[in-house]
Amino acid sequence: MSLDQLKPQEKIMLAQASPAVVQLYQTDVWFETHGIDINNEPIYRDRPWEETAVKFPPFTDKIRNLSAAFKAVRKIKRNYPQEPFMIQVLMNFHEITDLETGLLLSKLLLARIADREPGNEGHILYDREWVQESLDMAREMGFEGGWADEQAKTVDKEQIFSAYLAGALSIPDFLQQ
Repeated sequence: MSLDQLKPQEKIMLAQASPAVVQLYQTDVWFETHGIDINNEPIYRDRPWEETAVKFPPFTDKIRNLSAAFKAVRKIKRNYPQEPFMIQVLMNFHEITDLETGLLLSKLLLARIADREPGNEGHILYDREWVQESLDMAREMGFEGGWADEQAKTVDKEQIFSAYLAGALSIPDFLQQ
C-alpha cells in the first residue's frame, strides 16, 4: 500500500497518526538518553504505544509492530554496544541533514536486519547487505537516487513514519514471534 492507495479518511488519520508516532519515538529516545530501561517500564512505554495504536484503527497493527521493532533494536544495541557495525549502520545515512532522523533510519535498518528467530533475538543477520538494505529503504520512500537524493537529505521523522504507516516503507513483522 502507498499513500495514493489510502482512502480519504485514512489519509486524514495518517496526518494525525504520524506526529503521534514521532512523539512516542522521541519519548523512547528521551528514556534511552537518560539511561532508563524502558523495556522494564511497560506502564511508561507500552501503554502509550498501545493507546496510540488503538486510537488509529487503520494503522493499529503497524504501530504495534513498530513498538516491537524498537524493542528488538534496543536488544541488538545492548548485545553490540560498541561494535564497528553500529557505526557502519549509521554511516548509511550520513547524507541526512538531521542527525536524529539519521539515527531513526539506522534503527529501522537494524530492525530490517534483525534476526527474529526464537532464541536469536537481539542479534543481527550477518548475511544481509546493509548498504543495499538502506538503499532499498530510500527507494521505498521514493528517493531513487538513494539517501544522496536532494529530497532524501531533508527527510524528517514524520515523513518516515508516514511512509511506514502507509505501507511504502517496510519493516519485518515483529508481532508474529
